[in-house]
Amino acid sequence: MGAPGGCMTSIPAPPPRAAGLGLRALGTGAVVRLGALAALSLYAAEHWATIVEPAARGDLFGLFVVAIACGLAARGVAALPSRAVRLAAVAALALVTLAAILLVGNVPLRLLRPDRWDTLASGIGGALGAIPALRVPYTGVDPWLHIVLRTGGGLLLTAAACLGLARRPRTFAAAVCLGVLYTVPIIEAGPRHPYLDGAVFTVLLGVLVLGERLGPREAPMAAGLGAAALVAAVLVAPHLDSRSPWVDYEALAESLQSGKTTTFSWNQRYGPIMWTRDGLEMARIRSRGNLYFKTTALERFDGVGWRQTRDVLANSDDTELAVRHPGWFQTIHVSIKGLKSRPFIGAGTTLRVERSTKPVQPATPGTFEASGTPLRRGDSYDAAVYYPRPSTTEMQVAGTDYPVIVLRDLTVGLPAQAGLGPLDVDFAAWGSDGLTTARAANGFDRIDPDQVLADSPYGRTYALARQIRAASTDPYDYVRNVIARVQRGARYTENPPAPGDLAPLDAFLFRDRAGYCQYFAGATALLLRMGGVPARMAAGFSPGLLTSGEHRLSDLDAHAWVEVYFPRLGWVTFDPTPGDSPARSQITDTQRAAESIKNAAPQAQQGSDRLTDPTAGGAAGVGAQDGGGSPLALIAGIVGGWAWWRPARRSPCASAGGGAAPIPTSTSCAWRSRAPAARRRRRRRWPGSSGCWATARARWATCVRCAWRATAGSPRRRRPRSAARCAARSSRAWAPAPGWPRCGRSRRARASCGMCCGCGAGAPTLAEMTEADVYDLFRQGTELLERGDHHAATVPLGRARELAPDKDSVREAYGRALFGAQRFREAAEEFGAVAEHAPTNDYALFCLGRALQQLGRHAEARHPLALACNLQPQRADYRRYRDQARRRAA
Repeated sequence: MGAPGGCMTSIPAPPPRAAGLGLRALGTGAVVRLGALAALSLYAAEHWATIVEPAARGDLFGLFVVAIACGLAARGVAALPSRAVRLAAVAALALVTLAAILLVGNVPLRLLRPDRWDTLASGIGGALGAIPALRVPYTGVDPWLHIVLRTGGGLLLTAAACLGLARRPRTFAAAVCLGVLYTVPIIEAGPRHPYLDGAVFTVLLGVLVLGERLGPREAPMAAGLGAAALVAAVLVAPHLDSRSPWVDYEALAESLQSGKTTTFSWNQRYGPIMWTRDGLEMARIRSRGNLYFKTTALERFDGVGWRQTRDVLANSDDTELAVRHPGWFQTIHVSIKGLKSRPFIGAGTTLRVERSTKPVQPATPGTFEASGTPLRRGDSYDAAVYYPRPSTTEMQVAGTDYPVIVLRDLTVGLPAQAGLGPLDVDFAAWGSDGLTTARAANGFDRIDPDQVLADSPYGRTYALARQIRAASTDPYDYVRNVIARVQRGARYTENPPAPGDLAPLDAFLFRDRAGYCQYFAGATALLLRMGGVPARMAAGFSPGLLTSGEHRLSDLDAHAWVEVYFPRLGWVTFDPTPGDSPARSQITDTQRAAESIKNAAPQAQQGSDRLTDPTAGGAAGVGAQDGGGSPLALIAGIVGGWAWWRPARRSPCASAGGGAAPIPTSTSCAWRSRAPAARRRRRRRWPGSSGCWATARARWATCVRCAWRATAGSPRRRRPRSAARCAARSSRAWAPAPGWPRCGRSRRARASCGMCCGCGAGAPTLAEMTEADVYDLFRQGTELLERGDHHAATVPLGRARELAPDKDSVREAYGRALFGAQRFREAAEEFGAVAEHAPTNDYALFCLGRALQQLGRHAEARHPLALACNLQPQRADYRRYRDQARRRAA
């Protein structure tokens, strides 16, 4: 505009926006908002810290600092001129903030490495699934729940800071985040001063939402109105506080928890299995070594089945403690997942339960239970247990000086008889001068025990017990002989025949010879008591799947076994159930030690459904199932289909004279040359999640790439090349063989790898590979075995064997692969280890003998082949190779 005098006036331009994060750059309104946000954040974080015990106030203050720093940094990032630069800065800020929140929330630094993200995601995911039904303050010992609860507060603080400190603030959204941070612990645990706490929160919330909008004139009036409303609320609130909740949030949380829960009835009445068998995870346990995890001791046999009894005071002594064996004492850490149970999970004899999220009370000697509501998802505790693992010699010399506390475990209840009613027979302890007595429920005790036993449904069971005892030299020998008799000719089934007019255990022992763990353990405990050896049944879970140092128990691991008492040692675990039961990872008991292979009695465990050749099939500890697909599955399918159409090679096991045992013609062609169409269409799933699994095998004796090319129809038919030879050629950085996954690294990175596949990741160590899924490796190896690719099968099965050396099914499959690859010496070692672990495994004994035959050691092969024939006398192939070994050794 023109100015007087005709001159143009210059209008000063607005000052440029100050850069930086100082208070002057924020402005007066933003400073007020920052102060209100910080005060409300600290107040809400102090309440959130009480969601765990002990309260994590220090961690929450650290998370508050991280959140405010992130909010101020995000405000500065928004002022950057270039959109691309802003996006890059936002991504970097998000990663740095997330890493800082996890570290302050006590996540180990090693888990932030990309190769450990699967472990991090698994731990966080499992904890998130347990949160809806969690009781706060959380006093348990599950570290992932502590981490998730802390970092959850940090994420809420960060979200509030970023929303409230933005250049275009979202004050209401920030208030919602901080309201959640404050109200969740208040609703769950309740404040100490509810009305005062609520008043302070209301004032801070009002300052945050309205403080920036009020001018100097409106502020006093707003403060007066707020104070009046606050006083009215304090006066009215106590009258609105009722005993019954307006909203039953606990029931709502129960309905929102991930997955279903399962409850077990541990008392046993026999019949078909009624509980679920869908693989639902029940609990996770950290322990030293593989243990049988017990929930209940079943000490009362009532004439039909075994059940828990409350006849003995719960705080009575349960066992003698061998203090000279400190390794038998340990503390296990239990986190409940899908189990809903009053009994606490322990092991052996549970001495005490600590740091439990539920009130604890003794149940029976050596076990505990929840005194109020049952354990369920999210609960955790520590249990101090005594779990004896004596040697064979220690049990043989333990003697028969049984303490009085275990004499109750020599009583057997009988069904009612005419004129007497229900009866109890108290058997004399082994080696004692006492007599077996019988007494009626009405107190009448002038009863002939032999007569009432003969007239009961267990007359021939008692006769069998006396017969076995007469052939035994000591209690341990008697235990071994009883288990051998129970297993002889018996098979595992979850749908046993109906007993009809017989007692269930009598029908199992003398007629049906079929049942599941409750039948095997129940019959063993009954025979032991009748022979004068204190015994009882135990119910709970077998060791489950060991992953990341934790035993993961599922409903498939629900199990029953026997505990036998040895003086000065305590209750020792024995498991008479055959190894092919679904309760995976069963621990072979001390009676199956290596030295007992010489005297193994004829009994059947796993061999009745197995093929003859170690390379042609066999039992598997876990069933195969289709895995998830990946982009590499198509390549693997093309390679596998081409390999299927190639002319079948002559099997290394087909020689008639000194070769391996011929594969039965009913299955050999199906596996080696013409697989069914459905099997040909199955896509191969490669293990591992990094896409570079081949590098892991460079530390083993056989190169993966070369083994695959040798068995996939490579025109040059190379022999498997050692890892050292392959590593020597790694400088050429040639590409992996067809069908193998190729990692997404650059050529320069792959050239520096030093491994066959050409990636730059390097071979992980064994400790890093323990996170792999043993089941997937086992399934891939068995699929390769079914296709006749024995060399390739040694790769995943060898890795599974290194990760799970105590699993007989894995070592047996690995032995079959080695046998088919004509690596007979290594195959003999694997089958020998399985036979030592389970001396009644006829198939492992037979394969051991065949491998020794291939090595020309016919004299050594005679013994395992003879044992296999004794265990399975109906197998003509066993007899044929046994006779062949005898002739050639002569």
